[in-house]
Amino acid sequence: MLARIPSLPAGWSLARANATRLPFQAAGFDVVLASYLLHLLDRPALRRAVGEMRRVTKPGGRVVTVTPVAPRSCLGWPYQLTVAALAQLSDNSLGLRGMDPRQELVRHGLEPIKARYVHRGYPSLCVLARANAA
Repeated sequence: MLARIPSLPAGWSLARANATRLPFQAAGFDVVLASYLLHLLDRPALRRAVGEMRRVTKPGGRVVTVTPVAPRSCLGWPYQLTVAALAQLSDNSLGLRGMDPRQELVRHGLEPIKARYVHRGYPSLCVLARANAA
């Protein structure tokens, strides 16, 4: 994916890293984004990744997460049955397992301030959280 990124604005750079051990200084970012990642992690890795997100976010900074969720319509039940069947084949349900990360964000000192369900395309939950003072 990094090879497909178009040219970046001046002062921007790309880095490849493990979400559970970010190579950045503490409180170095105003905004941290985790898009379609957290639901793929097992519980210990999830806790480490969210802890790292909090560590690199400045106090008062923002963390944005995007995770898949079951549709909030008549398709929700068939979706959940499909994901459960896929879970029999793969530990991560092929990336379709729904997740609400708000509880884990709170556990790490991140205050969810807005959550929005997106129904078009891939059913998703977008959460905006603010980093509390350390």
